[in-house]
Amino acid sequence: MPIEAKGRMITTDIAYSLGFASLSKDAAILFCMMIPQLNSRGKMNGEPDYIKAVVCPRVDYLTVEIIPFLLREISDKTNVKWYKVNDRRFIHSLKFLKEHQKLRTDRLGIDHIPDYPGAEVRDLSGSTPGGVQREVKGSEVEVDLKDQDQNQPLTPETDEVYIAKVKEFYNTLMEADDARLIDWRKNYGDALNVDACLFAATTWLAENARNRKKNIIRFYGNWLRNQYTRATAPRTR
Repeated sequence: MPIEAKGRMITTDIAYSLGFASLSKDAAILFCMMIPQLNSRGKMNGEPDYIKAVVCPRVDYLTVEIIPFLLREISDKTNVKWYKVNDRRFIHSLKFLKEHQKLRTDRLGIDHIPDYPGAEVRDLSGSTPGGVQREVKGSEVEVDLKDQDQNQPLTPETDEVYIAKVKEFYNTLMEADDARLIDWRKNYGDALNVDACLFAATTWLAENARNRKKNIIRFYGNWLRNQYTRATAPRTR
């Protein structure tokens, strides 16, 4: 096997990354488009409207509405984290300096963006040694959907099982090219990125586990119908 150049912005190891390979098509595109925009420390502004304006202004299907769900997916599966500090969103590639952009410390310049506050550092494979993803708001820790609410803890028999079933249902639907999925793409694909919308709907289900939907297919159908109605509605000034 020939020896390949490592690459300047990101190493060629990404070709073998299970985490990157597991990203949806739109998330993978956004991931690659963000890399050149990172500063010398592997960080950038993470506000969705900024991402749209700077990273992908001419990619119509990467909308401000869809970008947050793609950033959450990227943060969940890769070493590029999307996080909040003092009500502002940022992006930080955790191993950017260590493995990708190896610059001398005296050439990095002043860092105006706070570091990702997560104690666990994941590599591009997406593996985390028992870590729980968290966001920070000031000095207060906000718990993500995988964590437990301290006042109302999730139990394995209830919410966590439901969340796992929802994710399994979504994965099976996407991997099997279900007939309903094919119909949705045909019926709504002219105005929507159906796959991204279904990922957003699944994220909503997981984050609202206590407001359960017994018929997930019906929920998906209603979600897509509502999104399609909004996307095709005449705009009034």
